[in-house]
Amino acid sequence: MLAGREGEPQELAAEIAKAYGATVIVKAPKPPGDVICSPDGRCRYNLTGHPAMAVGGTGDVLTGITAGFLARRVALSKTLDPLHIAAAAAWVSGRAGELAVSERGENVTTLDVLNRVQDAIREAYSMAAGGG
Repeated sequence: MLAGREGEPQELAAEIAKAYGATVIVKAPKPPGDVICSPDGRCRYNLTGHPAMAVGGTGDVLTGITAGFLARRVALSKTLDPLHIAAAAAWVSGRAGELAVSERGENVTTLDVLNRVQDAIREAYSMAAGGG
């Protein structure tokens, strides 16, 4: 998986994914938000996140979440679909940022975002189970 730099044109996400044969996450402000594309042309959009997350290190948080989700799927011998894993990681990262902003205000740090990742994962599991 490759993570695109903020400001890359979203319309290039599918082209980049195809050219590199990798799932690509292009960070972008809302709307339409982050775009996640696979080499076969499938794309997803992520609408979570907050402009206050535009601080150094939040992309590293996203990369860590993505790597963790991939590793968990491999460890559980589950079928991998990098597009869905990357979209879930982008959602969790963005939601963690939203939670951090709601708690700390717009002067959040990467550590504030990182500290809310577990809460965002719990929220995702709750929604998947029909609880939210």
